[in-house]
Amino acid sequence: MRARVAAALVAALVALAAARGVASAAPPATIAASRDVMDSLPRDDDDDARRRLRCNACAAACDALVRDLARERARRGGTLTRALADATMEATCARAGEELGLTMRDGRVTETFAEDDGTARARGRWITVYAREACARLIDGEHDDALMAFGKRDDGGARMEAREALCHARTGTCESASAARAANELEARNRRDREL
Repeated sequence: MRARVAAALVAALVALAAARGVASAAPPATIAASRDVMDSLPRDDDDDARRRLRCNACAAACDALVRDLARERARRGGTLTRALADATMEATCARAGEELGLTMRDGRVTETFAEDDGTARARGRWITVYAREACARLIDGEHDDALMAFGKRDDGGARMEAREALCHARTGTCESASAARAANELEARNRRDREL
């Protein structure tokens, strides 16, 4: 009974969105992974792959935190209290495990994290854990002031500086400043190409 009600509700929302000219109100479809896709997942027993995944997850979480703090600050007229910043950071990290995923390219899973609904992503148990842990490490109380400072502006420079400071210098998640800056840049280039 509940399944039919939920399906009817989704159908009604999609019809309402179509009537208003919105592309779709339905959430992106989840498709079971094929054997080829499963075989292309980064290997968990590969230390180098794990190190790159942690760095990429940290960079993606850092980008999301800086972006959300800057948006909340702008929404509040340029001021952001510590309590509101904490709530914003917690909400961002709560979403990180659900929204971040490893991008797909040519039917294979990459080591690059993205949250863009326009990008095919692999998500699941250990991918979700990487994203959530990376975000939790950044809002552990020790780095909150730095995040708030970077969140005063929402631009590529602030995100790169935050990645370098937080994912490399402070947490050591990325092995070098250049690795922190370059993390997930393939996804950023792909997004820019789609926007052109």
